[in-house]
Amino acid sequence: MTLYELLTLVCIFILCQITARNKLLVNQIKDYSLLKLSLISLGLIAITIIITIIAHLSLWLVVGMTLFTAIITINQYNASLENARRM
Repeated sequence: MTLYELLTLVCIFILCQITARNKLLVNQIKDYSLLKLSLISLGLIAITIIITIIAHLSLWLVVGMTLFTAIITINQYNASLENARRM
């Protein structure tokens, strides 16, 4: 297994963890925008990975998108928790 394949698998694993965590959070705080964001982000990452594999683009594109998704998800999670506390 090459480094490229290993990093791609790590990125996919991280995204699956983010999505699973978001699904649990949606059940707790009843904020479905978080799940929509997660699914859209996961779709974007999947498309990026497919394009990267087909076109042999830089792996850093996949890593960057994964980090971007994680940051947006954490921000959305914090905003959702704040909204839940206000209610």
